[in-house]
Amino acid sequence: MAVDMIHANLIVIYTEQFDDCRDFYAGLGLTFAREQHGAGPEHYAATLSGGVVFEIYPATSRRPATGSLRLGLTVPAGSTTAPLTPGRHILTDPDGRTIDLHVTREIATNQRRGPVGGSAFPPMGVSGAFAEEYGGAHSEDGGDLPQQRSCCSLPSSGPQSSSSGGPCWA
Repeated sequence: MAVDMIHANLIVIYTEQFDDCRDFYAGLGLTFAREQHGAGPEHYAATLSGGVVFEIYPATSRRPATGSLRLGLTVPAGSTTAPLTPGRHILTDPDGRTIDLHVTREIATNQRRGPVGGSAFPPMGVSGAFAEEYGGAHSEDGGDLPQQRSCCSLPSSGPQSSSSGGPCWA
């Protein structure tokens, strides 16, 4: 098989922070649907461009939380709930996984309004709640991104703990 014929079609993460992770990735512009296959667990699924399916499952003793992972995603400007400028942003999801987010200059033309649990999923506010709750962002060199609001209650120039216990950048 030629290498150029190989592509990813499924990404699954297991988490103990099921709804928090759904909210975090929905804040990046993913549209989730609640699914359950037969007697399997309820989970959330989103289809990325190119047909790649991204799923979030609750962790169990049989399927523990996904450990260290660096996930790269590309999104158009305006698709995230936090006002991220075009360029590269390093984020941390609620479980501490690194999300290497590339925001393009292309403007999103279709805002997410996907079903979750049979109803429209309300978009998160653009008031900085995304950065406050999920760790903010920092640039490639670890420096602060000036367009991000602090996720911490006290101003600081280094990593702190957010209310959810995860790292954040003030």
